[in-house]
Amino acid sequence: MTLFGITLGVGEAWLAAALMLAIMELAAPGFFLIFVAAGAAVTGFVMLAAPDLHPIVQALMFAIFSGSR
Repeated sequence: MTLFGITLGVGEAWLAAALMLAIMELAAPGFFLIFVAAGAAVTGFVMLAAPDLHPIVQALMFAIFSGSR
């Protein structure tokens, strides 16, 4: 994946999404996006450790880590 001319791996893309969501939390009213950002960050760190996981496994990890039920 390429973002602004920088090539990112899967883990780095998850961490970039987590950072973007955390910044959006500052602008959005309420207290919701921080949990989604935390789920994306944990998924990103897992993907750095195991980059070959299937996208469905990534989605399930994100749902679990972000507190979705």
